[in-house]
Amino acid sequence: GCRGSVTFTANLGEPMYMDFEFRGLISSIADGALSGTVTPTAVVPPSFLEIGYTVGRDTDLTVSDEHEPCINSWSLEYRNEISIERCAASTDGTRGAAFASGRSVTGSFDPSVRPENSYPFLDLYRNGETFRQRLTLGSTAGNSFHMSVPATQLTSEGAGDRNGLATRDLQWSASGRNYDAVDGEDREFTLSYHQASAFTR
Repeated sequence: GCRGSVTFTANLGEPMYMDFEFRGLISSIADGALSGTVTPTAVVPPSFLEIGYTVGRDTDLTVSDEHEPCINSWSLEYRNEISIERCAASTDGTRGAAFASGRSVTGSFDPSVRPENSYPFLDLYRNGETFRQRLTLGSTAGNSFHMSVPATQLTSEGAGDRNGLATRDLQWSASGRNYDAVDGEDREFTLSYHQASAFTR
């Protein structure tokens, strides 16, 4: 079997793209029967517009604590370290399947510069404190996605420019959070697809 990593990339006015990378062991290959009639879907992926994106302190779970920064891009890389068991007793020196021996979750976003009292990004970066992120993409039932990063720590802060407006180029990494004994220590990132009803922002 294969294991791998995925990178989510979103830019203003474009669909969010998912880039997959897999690694595994070669198995025997056999031709399969052709698929039957394929009916392409008429669903158009939601664009990175009218998103619901908020950040908030991970020690305060109230909505009133959340801040909605103005961003043009957002990314998340769920990187698994893929290993394959080596074994001299096998003909090709491997045994079993590919497995994940480690992982990291990192990303970036580019908020417009605002006064620190609106949201203290610089203080969070300098003090190594964590905060949470929530992103909702799409508002139509069957075409709505919700992404959550319960504990985000800024790893790099740079200056940017967007049509003459100052921005911050922020890089981050995610870690598990168990502040309220609800999120597990290994839940760095969650993705929800809402088929029956759209997610309420």
